[in-house]
Amino acid sequence: MSDSCHISSVRVTVDPSRLAYITRSISKLEFATITKAMSPEELLVVLKSPTMVALIHGLTDIQLMPGVASAALCGDTLKTSAP
Repeated sequence: MSDSCHISSVRVTVDPSRLAYITRSISKLEFATITKAMSPEELLVVLKSPTMVALIHGLTDIQLMPGVASAALCGDTLKTSAP
């Protein structure tokens, strides 16, 4: 059996006054990593999860955070496999 990992980037637009809260909240998510602060209102987050369902749950968790104006996948979702 092979292990797989689904990887996707998420562009998150936030209320700048809630940036610290949102950054802390995202860092607590199991499969999320903030890779870049594009501006005071925009973050780039990478989601890496063993299943597509977990990836979508991570995206939904981010979308529902207070102060998040939008969170959307950007680019393709990659699936990698290891033998």
